[in-house]
Order: sequence, then structure tokens, then C-alpha cells
Amino acid sequence: MHLFIRCFYFYLTHRNSLDFYNIETDEKGDFAMNLMTKEQIKELVLQVEGFEIQEETNKGIEVYDNEEDKFFRYRYLEELNIEEVFQFNSLQFNKDAFFRIFKECVDLNMLMIVDKVVFLNNEEEYDQLIEEYPDQSMDMDRAVGINFYMDNVVVVNVKLIRSLAEELALKDELSDVKEELAMGIWQTLVHELRHNITANPIILEDMISIEEGEEDKVEEYCRNVFEESIEKHPEYCCFK
Repeated sequence: MHLFIRCFYFYLTHRNSLDFYNIETDEKGDFAMNLMTKEQIKELVLQVEGFEIQEETNKGIEVYDNEEDKFFRYRYLEELNIEEVFQFNSLQFNKDAFFRIFKECVDLNMLMIVDKVVFLNNEEEYDQLIEEYPDQSMDMDRAVGINFYMDNVVVVNVKLIRSLAEELALKDELSDVKEELAMGIWQTLVHELRHNITANPIILEDMISIEEGEEDKVEEYCRNVFEESIEKHPEYCCFK
């Protein structure tokens, strides 16, 4: 049994139903929708009550949400350089393998409204993150991942995941630290991104149901993505 403790800031938004898109799953099976096009994203954004468009560029569209009193920066995914989304800090890893696996196994629609994904490897990196987002906080001793919903930032606590992986390996001689570390990082990453997309106001009920945002459903989803896709990739243990 894996011992990873999860503690998430979760906020699920429910909007009036929009009824003109039915996005089917792609080659990633039940774990991903087809990549949404610029036209689809823009059309859906324009129909959300309470959205005020602030700016549109060739990379995306920024809106202010009057209902949530926050900004969303919708990325146009077709031309997205996903490497720009990630901040790894001092994490040592095989960069090529990570992004190869991410592109092949993870639903890229989950990056639609994420400003960035941050990996924390020590307390100093946490302090720097909180300095940048002073209204946010995270229990580095209990939370392996968190979603700063109001700032559209996903955080993966590699420091804690590594500690738990080492602890598990000491208790179970069949456990491998590198494998446990990889499992913890991948599942936490997918878990937090899944929460993010279920809280995305333009995601329709027939794309992802409201119930899929519940904690047990999100946990089931991230576990399935890892076991049925990521773990089967020969390079998934790409973290040092």
C-alpha cells in the first residue's frame, strides 16, 4: 500500500450548461479529450456568464471572472510550448523523458488555465513561491500537492514525496525509492491538473461531469492514468 498523504485546496465551479460541444476521447483513451482548438475555446469563453474579455493574443485569451473575482488566462493549446508552463527549480530529472511521457500520456487540455506548475524540492523554494503568492500557503509536511485556485498555479511537493518514498522503502524491502518517487510525482501532478480542469468554467457536463471533480473520482483518475499509461512507459522513473 502506498502511503502518500493528499491534502488539496479544492474549489469546484458549476456554471450554466453550454450545449453545443461534445468532445470525444482521443488516442489516450478514457483519460483525455481531444485537444480543444482555439475556435472551440474562444467560443466557449464567450458564452460564460460573468466573463469579461481583457485581452486576446495569438497565444490565448485573458478574462476576468466577475463571479469568482479572479482572472483566467486561457491558453490556445494547439501551438502551446508546454515547457513554458513548468518550473522545476532544483529538481534533477531527465527533461526529454519527462516531456515525452507528459505529451504521450497526459491530457494536455488540463493545461488550459494553468499559469504554471511548480515543483518544490526544499523549504527555500517554498519560501520563494509564497513570496510571489503571499495570499497562499501550503503545509510542506502534509500536502504532497496543492492547487492555488485563485492564482491558477499547481504545486507538487517533491520534498515530501521523496521523504515518503524513502520511508516506504525502509519499511518494505520490495519497494524501490526511485519507483515510489516517480509514482508519487506523476500521480500528484495528474491529480492536481485534474482538479484544475474540473474547476474550469468552460468545461461542459458532457465533457467532464461535475461528479468527476470529487476527491475520490480525481484520485481514481490519476491512479488510472499512472497505472494504465505512464507506468508502462520505459522512462517513467525519470526523476533523480
